Amino acid sequence: MGRVKWLQDNDLRVWREYVNTRDPKLKEELIRRYAPLVKYIVSRMGITLPRGFDEEDLVSAGIMGLLEAIERFNPERNVKFETFASLRIKGAIVDELRKLGWVPRTVHEKLKKLETARLSLMSKLGRDPTDEEVRECLNLSEKEYEKLLEEVRVLTLFPLDHFIELEDEEVPVKEVISDPMQVSIAQALEEEELVGELAQSISELPEKERLVITLYYYEGLTLKEIGEVLGVSEARACQLHSSAILKLRARLKALMLGEALAERKSRG
Repeated sequence: MGRVKWLQDNDLRVWREYVNTRDPKLKEELIRRYAPLVKYIVSRMGITLPRGFDEEDLVSAGIMGLLEAIERFNPERNVKFETFASLRIKGAIVDELRKLGWVPRTVHEKLKKLETARLSLMSKLGRDPTDEEVRECLNLSEKEYEKLLEEVRVLTLFPLDHFIELEDEEVPVKEVISDPMQVSIAQALEEEELVGELAQSISELPEKERLVITLYYYEGLTLKEIGEVLGVSEARACQLHSSAILKLRARLKALMLGEALAERKSRG
């Protein structure tokens, strides 16, 4: 059998050997094996780069995320490397896009406007507001609201595993959900609650939005493919995705703000 075949049949043993020895040759083999994952993730994001930007820049950033994942992966935890690495690869790509200033500040402002309206309604109503209620709060027509969802689409492509805005600061979810190799029992319980809240929030989404999230994040379909499954246009699939993500972000942010306020009161 070749070395690659040996890797495929003995993942756990290979990872244990690398963690224990940090053998450079074995690291090179792991990089070669998982490098295609980076290009796959870049292609799935469906990002149309403006003139002067090269997709290879995103691939290079993704490779840096892959290298970080290889160094931090713990094979003793019940997590596939592909899942663990995807978070860091996407995070590195988003960081590169932000560093390049690719997403205009006006788009960030529009996203914040949407999230502020949703959080305000959640506090007022004591439940998740519907899209119609959010639209009315913003005084937008149905077409204007759909256009707004399309405009913030790029910032909702990866929020489940990257960042949310908290108190005017963008906080990576990978910092909220700590390094799995260094976590206390108290932190583990907090993270379990966060993951449980996210799972509950996903289950309460409208059927089509829940299906979009499942197909995109768990089945690996592109938004174009999801549109074909649902019998809608790619643009409509994008709107459903954006709407679902905004709801999930608002629920997580509300949870984190509630915990932060409780902690301040206990200290005060």
